[in-house]
Amino acid sequence: MHSAWQNHAADTEITEAMLQLNALLLLVSHSPLPQGPAPSADPCSPDPALRAWHAEAAERARTARAEERAVEPGDDGWLFLASELGSMASPPPADWSASPVFEAVLDFHTQLASVGVRLLFVPVPAKAALEARHLGLDAPVPEGRLDPCLRQLYDALEARGVELLDLAPDFAAARGDAPLYCRTDTHWTSATSLRAARAIATRIEERGWLTQSARVDYVLGESVLELRGDLARRSGSAQSERILLATVSDPRSGAPPAPERTSPLLLLGDSHVLVFHDPALFARGAGLPDHLTQALGRPVDPIGIRGSGAGATRAAVARRRDRLAGKQVVVWVLSVRELTDPGLWRKIDVLGSAR
Repeated sequence: MHSAWQNHAADTEITEAMLQLNALLLLVSHSPLPQGPAPSADPCSPDPALRAWHAEAAERARTARAEERAVEPGDDGWLFLASELGSMASPPPADWSASPVFEAVLDFHTQLASVGVRLLFVPVPAKAALEARHLGLDAPVPEGRLDPCLRQLYDALEARGVELLDLAPDFAAARGDAPLYCRTDTHWTSATSLRAARAIATRIEERGWLTQSARVDYVLGESVLELRGDLARRSGSAQSERILLATVSDPRSGAPPAPERTSPLLLLGDSHVLVFHDPALFARGAGLPDHLTQALGRPVDPIGIRGSGAGATRAAVARRRDRLAGKQVVVWVLSVRELTDPGLWRKIDVLGSAR
């Protein structure tokens, strides 16, 4: 079953048929939720509804930690990472511009700029923020974004010249019956990966960061995958789910697009770079490297490391010892959970002492 996915230059929405199929695979509760606990102090927003939501999320995370549970059950079989709830409700630093994450990202940007390479920093929104209606909290889900503290970090980075792609508004606008994230896994769906890739490609093309080259018209198709996600496995749940894969194939071979070490684009990140791309994470040819290859019409050079998009990925760049020769753009993708953990962040010399 092919041609259900539009080309990058055309409509970037997934087809109505896909939305209807995903809707059939998942029953969504739209019942109003009762009022939650009294609001707690929230330095990022004066909205009492957001304070109440954060207070309950924090309490759920504390309970899970006390019970030594990694997974927080939601409604209708939805599962969430308990630590993600805690990170969303954690207080921000007094000054983001003095935080380890700010200093490390800015340092990486500065190193890349010194050798003529552009950085596009792409935080992946929290599953709990975009699928909050499935959490089953008593507090109603507030209007607007649930992570305004992170937007303050993004503003601080952009003020220092870091190019940042905030996916949250685009993802929020796409919410409907089709889920953006997997029900039993921590990661986004393949369709959401495609949406992210198109947003990344659009930003790169708008900036004119890549030298023009002959474009390959990679083929978009679809298939259905049944998976039992990491959250189901960690919680001992036997439940699985069916999702649509947005598959990519090379028209010359029919195979998934091959990574290319000599590509001018380095795609760096955590397991969001690997899911549906690495067979160890469910599938091949339907993940972010594949989707970005299709959106740009050229191969990319991916480095994905499970569990760490912050330090281990930059260390992997340093181990190449090539000073990013031939690269024009680095796209750095990682979960927002990492942004709230200062222990993950330090400066890493990716160029060597010669810079």
